[in-house]
Amino acid sequence: MDYIVDQNEFIVKAIATHTEYLKFAIPNESSLICPILLEKPKDKDIRMKEANTKREYVRYTIQDKVRFFYLKIEKCMSASAAAKQLGIHILTAQRCVSQYNVCPDGIFESCKKVRRKCILTEEHKTTVINFIDANPSATVVKVIEHLLKRFHDLKVSRSMVYNFMRNKCNLSLKKANFHSIDRNSPAKIEERYD
Repeated sequence: MDYIVDQNEFIVKAIATHTEYLKFAIPNESSLICPILLEKPKDKDIRMKEANTKREYVRYTIQDKVRFFYLKIEKCMSASAAAKQLGIHILTAQRCVSQYNVCPDGIFESCKKVRRKCILTEEHKTTVINFIDANPSATVVKVIEHLLKRFHDLKVSRSMVYNFMRNKCNLSLKKANFHSIDRNSPAKIEERYD
């Protein structure tokens, strides 16, 4: 059996061109004196990304706050230096310090918003679901009327009942589209096909 043996034991390939090297090279004093202009490939179709309008909020834990105030008070660091060391935004750290100066114990309390409890309970939920099962084409107004008949002291708005039906009862609601009787008459249907 005959084998073909490569004569070139070491094949040399170009790893990068000079312009590619200059593109990724670390700038030093000589490159700042005589900068080399690199041609960038012109892309005709530029893809624009949509800017994110929502800001992402960072929730700092109590341990983060304890570490921050340890560095601030025990190590006598400034608020910005302690924040940089822990990776906390500087303005957030300064706000924490000003809140700490006003009320030292208040900074560690969670600031959850206390919301009003929902007026509609599980009993209301079963009433709504049973009413919708009996009358599938019922509107929100009819559901409110039914709830007011069953529960006399109940005070709810139409939007509250609508949101309750959508979120808590998992009901999908459709908006009724009204159109004239002539629209589906046989004469009009014949006109459309002719």
